Order: sequence, then C-alpha cells, then structure tokens
Amino acid sequence: ELRGSIVINLDSVGAGRLSYLEHEGKVRKTKISTRMKRYLRMAVQATGIDVAASSCDWRDTPASVAARHGLQAVTIAGMEGAKPAYMGQGDDVLENIDESNLERTVDYVMNVVKNI
Repeated sequence: ELRGSIVINLDSVGAGRLSYLEHEGKVRKTKISTRMKRYLRMAVQATGIDVAASSCDWRDTPASVAARHGLQAVTIAGMEGAKPAYMGQGDDVLENIDESNLERTVDYVMNVVKNI
C-alpha cells in the first residue's frame, strides 16, 4: 500500500542546526537516495535556508526503517554535535524551542514536498 510514498521524519527541529541525516541506523546502516538528495538540494535553492548533512549511526529512526523496506525516506533534524538537539537530556523542555527554527523548518519541508 505504501509503494511510491515518501517518508520525512522530523526530529528535534525546534533547536540545533537544521540538518538532514545522510546515514542512519544502528545495526544495518541506511543511506538516503540520490533522488531524496536532489529534492533536498532543490528546497535549499528555493528557500536559501542553510541545511547541513549529518549522520546518526547509533540509532534507528522511522526513516531508516522505511528505507530498509524500500521506501524513499529522510530524517530532517535539528542537530547539536552528533545527536539531535537536547535529545534525552534534562533540558529537553518547551522553553528551549526556538520559534525561528520551527518556521525555517516548516518553510524548508514544505519546499521539499512541493518539489516531489
């Protein structure tokens, strides 16, 4: 039923540097497809928003599971170092969400979807 669908997983987009995960997965690593990279680049060109490439080889995300099942998938995350911002920390609270980060992420993701 999901044939042809695209999965965009959003993680910690309220803080950190907006990034897409090029490599992810704990045991069986997955890589985003060149098609997804093209959609991401087109959205960068359309919005002018700076988006970094990152990796998260120490955990599985919904996008890595979807990619292992043959779907086009990507995780877009607010990264702080090698992990999503504030993930699993005591200061992972509502007050640390930056509204401008959320607005940039919405603009970027909407442009990715428009390019599909």
